[in-house]
Amino acid sequence: MSVIKRYRSESKLETYNTARTIRAEVTRLVMNEKVVPKRYRPVLTFPMTSLLVKLINNIIAANTIYLQKPKEPVNAAKIELALKEALKRREYQTEAIITIEQIFQQLQYILDTVPADPDKFETVTKLLLKEGELLRGWRNTDFEFIKDLSGENTKDLSGEKVKDLPSEKIKEEP
Repeated sequence: MSVIKRYRSESKLETYNTARTIRAEVTRLVMNEKVVPKRYRPVLTFPMTSLLVKLINNIIAANTIYLQKPKEPVNAAKIELALKEALKRREYQTEAIITIEQIFQQLQYILDTVPADPDKFETVTKLLLKEGELLRGWRNTDFEFIKDLSGENTKDLSGEKVKDLPSEKIKEEP
């Protein structure tokens, strides 16, 4: 069932909203002089805020690529284009996951460098773990789309195989 356009509400992308929350919480945390003294900010805080921006940018980039199956008539060129777009989106999702891990490492660096209370990082750590799970789930959902797309429509309407698709290059995630 479809909804009339004027009655639609904006959908909430939970990964984006969680990333925004992480950005706000981590920024407040690392800008607190009791956690990170001013003399350490160029070394610890500025790279952290750069990673937070990178996280948001990768999520936005991935979300701007809309996955859809090619419309009829289906041919190899349309399938290949859809696969390229899906794989590009997957790259951005992977970059976002990598950035989450880099943020974890930067937080660990802060804890190793300055005498900070690890309990102050608990909320941020939980949010980062949640974000990592959300991003992996989102990427896995897209992976299913890629598998379906690369496995189907490899024959044109006459029944002949149109072209070898890059499905051999796509490996299942652990």
